[in-house]
Amino acid sequence: MSVPHPHDVFVRDFLADLDQAKAFFRLLLPPAFQTEFDLDTLTAEPTSLIDETLNELQSDLLFSLATRSDEPRQLYLLFEHKSYLDPGLLTQLLGYLSRLYGKQLQRAPILPLVIYHGAARFTLPRRFSDEFDLTSAQQELLRPYLPDFGYLLYDLRDWQPTAEPPLAIQVFLEALRGAASGDLERTRRLLELAAHLFGERNGARIVHALLTYLFYVTPLPPDTVRDLLSHPRSELENAMLTAAQQLYERGHREGKIEGKIEGKIEGKIEGEAKLLQQLLEHKFGPLPKRIEQLVAKADEATLRAWSLRLLSAATLDEVFPKTPRRRPSA
Repeated sequence: MSVPHPHDVFVRDFLADLDQAKAFFRLLLPPAFQTEFDLDTLTAEPTSLIDETLNELQSDLLFSLATRSDEPRQLYLLFEHKSYLDPGLLTQLLGYLSRLYGKQLQRAPILPLVIYHGAARFTLPRRFSDEFDLTSAQQELLRPYLPDFGYLLYDLRDWQPTAEPPLAIQVFLEALRGAASGDLERTRRLLELAAHLFGERNGARIVHALLTYLFYVTPLPPDTVRDLLSHPRSELENAMLTAAQQLYERGHREGKIEGKIEGKIEGKIEGEAKLLQQLLEHKFGPLPKRIEQLVAKADEATLRAWSLRLLSAATLDEVFPKTPRRRPSA
């Protein structure tokens, strides 16, 4: 089983860090908005306010921030991203806006923002009123009675921030732009850029999220990806294991990681085996007993080899090639 929404998981993981979210929205929001609203007060709101059926694999996000004046006291940012041209975008946003406004006791404005990183040119309507096929006379007649709204669009195919983004956001934007392209040189440049994150706060976590995302969406062959990971710094080759290991151990201590594996990590090999099993289950779902036993009994070198295969494997058989059975001698 593959992750159904790898783009969503990557976006949600990145913007879960509030400092990164603040820096990101400073690049997105026009100066006039930042003059009127205080991004230092940015707060992540529960997604259940948008839609109670949303789960952790979807990237629809809601933030709030205070105004610099008295009225209204809050602005909400409804963040949506699209990796393809979705004809239902405006209808989806309308549903979210309706639910959000319906839950408000005191009216506060909601600003929809849409990041688009698909390959095709963005041709979707920008306002809900554009969805109606009306004559000019009909538009004039019905305009006062029809709902209408628009959204701020950031088409990553041609949008560039006015200021140089922090390194983490450079990696985030370039990953959305090019990770799924299959462009070898572009992927190489992305990994070279990501290699510098190891010296930054939360750098290992970001690299781990990036590599997980890359391995799900890239059409590049597994061997090509492995070769890219060994340059220009060896940390990239080990990031899927070492960075994730740190996250696992921290999450295990704090009780915050999903699908916690019972028992304590006893020694490096056992820890790597447990981590590999967790990553396999995350990508493919529940594992056959045979695979669990293989992982539990493997030595460090074998675990490392399987971990590297996992980076871009599409099936369990690509991680664990079946050894042909020897024919009995006559």
